[in-house]
Amino acid sequence: MRIRHVIASLNPRMGGLPKSALSMALAQLRSGEDVGICYGTRAGEEPEMIRHFQSLPGFGELKRIPIGAEGLKGMLDAKPYLRALEGERPEILHVHGVWEPVLWAVQRWALRENIPYVITPHSMLHPWQNRHHRFAKFLLRRVMRGEGCWRGAGWFHALSDAEKDHLLAQGIPRVRVFPNGVFPEEDLEPVGEELPGLAGRPFLLFLGRLDRVKGLSALLEAFGQIAESHPNLFLVFAGPDYGMRDALARRAEEMGLTDRVVFPGILRGREKWAALHHTVCFCLPSLSEGCSMSVLEAGLAGAPVAISTACDLEEWFTEGAAVHLPEDLDVMAETLASLATHPQQGAVMGRRARALIRERYDWTVIARAQIRAYAEVLNQ
Repeated sequence: MRIRHVIASLNPRMGGLPKSALSMALAQLRSGEDVGICYGTRAGEEPEMIRHFQSLPGFGELKRIPIGAEGLKGMLDAKPYLRALEGERPEILHVHGVWEPVLWAVQRWALRENIPYVITPHSMLHPWQNRHHRFAKFLLRRVMRGEGCWRGAGWFHALSDAEKDHLLAQGIPRVRVFPNGVFPEEDLEPVGEELPGLAGRPFLLFLGRLDRVKGLSALLEAFGQIAESHPNLFLVFAGPDYGMRDALARRAEEMGLTDRVVFPGILRGREKWAALHHTVCFCLPSLSEGCSMSVLEAGLAGAPVAISTACDLEEWFTEGAAVHLPEDLDVMAETLASLATHPQQGAVMGRRARALIRERYDWTVIARAQIRAYAEVLNQ
């Protein structure tokens, strides 16, 4: 099967979405299919993308089709994408994202060429997301006819049952559920490596975009409540800044915690896995999430995991692989304090998380199921 994935960018600074799309393509390639990925890239982005993702299994074998996408013209001009795809002649397209006009042009081209396509919104149509920039999204959906492109999809790909329900409620008729995944060999299991400045010191870890949707202000406030009773504990906000870093740093200064709140930027390779292996707890009190790649990575590393219900990973709670981070700051603080005080509790949870990952979130198994779903569309 000749499968081509299309995404507006693979810049790792976009968070988990590029890794999700790229890993999905790699898993399908490893299953024996003819797979490539077409993506927009700006000057200087390609080397950073390669450095960040080159350790993924099969990265060097995947056909990558970079499209120059400089400035506003690059965001709106779909002609280079269409020329590339015309040369590829895919049997099926998998489109990642819902708001980019270049992706709508790709979908219209696929309809004209009678090429089936699938869309993964990556939680971009979650109710929380829909409430923000509502007018702009209305224009994109209705006035610029983005929604019409969605109706032509063979199916929409939801990352969880909860996201499926959100999509069906918005009138999207055909939805299939496949979670994100990880490759078991991704875990580099670093020995003796630790984050600079934190060697031997306990720390809570957030790993992802520093964005308000991630609930980071609440996490900092909860940490502030337990900082005095846990004087050796640190809080690490690792990831690209999406407008939150300065506000978090200022609040940490007001709380007298500047020296204990760390911003190492994007972590990659062994440095990232060292953080996941050594953390007291991986924390994600998100307000809106699909199927977080960082949570899956934390589970693969056997890290204790504390997440909000908005992460849509209910089975992690029922399986004892994660604890709940509630909105109530006092209870959140108590949860974090318990994990910091009882490492054996976290160790048990980490083992359960690793087992859950290997059982249900292996990309190889997920890719086979997706390929069967593609085949159903092709045979219609």
